[in-house]
Amino acid sequence: CGRTSDVAFDSLGMEVRHRQRFGVGRSRWIAGLTYDQGRLNSLEQRYTFNYTPAGPFTDFSGPLDRYRDYAVRFETIGLYGQLEWALGEQWMAVAGVRQDRVQYDYRNDNGLGVNGAQIGVPSQQNTYEATSPKLGLVFNPATRVNLYANVSAGFAPPEISSKYGGSSLGQIDRSRSRTVEVGARLAQLPLSTADDLELYTLKLDEGTYSKESNQNKE
Repeated sequence: CGRTSDVAFDSLGMEVRHRQRFGVGRSRWIAGLTYDQGRLNSLEQRYTFNYTPAGPFTDFSGPLDRYRDYAVRFETIGLYGQLEWALGEQWMAVAGVRQDRVQYDYRNDNGLGVNGAQIGVPSQQNTYEATSPKLGLVFNPATRVNLYANVSAGFAPPEISSKYGGSSLGQIDRSRSRTVEVGARLAQLPLSTADDLELYTLKLDEGTYSKESNQNKE
């Protein structure tokens, strides 16, 4: 047996960001929006190949079935804001938050095996939402030198191929991360480059599948 795979992907997105200084010094706030939408098509077919007793290939038949034949429309929306508050000449506090919403509209109408039974995950719609905060502190002991520390949370939805590419519903619902980092940055002139040294610890939590985030389509 053998397989052929054909995957097509397209997306269209945008990002809008606004930065505004306020008060005195370096204080400012940042707000933004990201949006992305698109479609993924995946087709995988199985064939049988014939060989002579000596081994050379002679012919093939098929396809036996459409082992994978699905389409996924996706939409992602992210809203974020960050406040950078100057605490004197050398210190700055940073506080931010990001809200994400990801929606998958998965259709599996054509994945049929040799006996006519459906192959793969049933058609469904999945939505993932998360709020990710961030807190940080920046110290400037000298010109073009930054020392910083951050505590933040992150979010990632499951990949389309791992979520829907198997024969049954994937177990990973979404991933959340928690990161603590400390670092130093030195700006270099006149090339406007920067050297970074950073230490961090990251903990990743992979949630299990939840019926509340899934809506099967009959």
